[in-house]
Amino acid sequence: MCHKFQRMYDLGTRRLLFVGAAPLGCCPMLREQSPTKECHAEANYLSARYNNAVTMLLRDMSAMHPGMSYAFFDTYTALLQYIRQPEAYGTSTTLQCRLLHPSYKKPT
Repeated sequence: MCHKFQRMYDLGTRRLLFVGAAPLGCCPMLREQSPTKECHAEANYLSARYNNAVTMLLRDMSAMHPGMSYAFFDTYTALLQYIRQPEAYGTSTTLQCRLLHPSYKKPT
């Protein structure tokens, strides 16, 4: 990826917005495969490692090229907070369940 960022810089890129990886272990398919319906820890770990590597690379590129600036959107943290505490963001657990599991039926 370092070569790709360098190539972008060589082509004139000076400002960059990078959207980080989401907590892939929380995607509905992986949660559905879990007996507890929880997020897949290893997949989330890999997403977090990827994001850390990208932020370090962006920092290094910015240090090497003072005219370059970047913003990194931490999708991982944003979505994980929403998944873990939907009420804090004005969403009910029921709605979250419907979004993550379309076949979810509210208990009666």
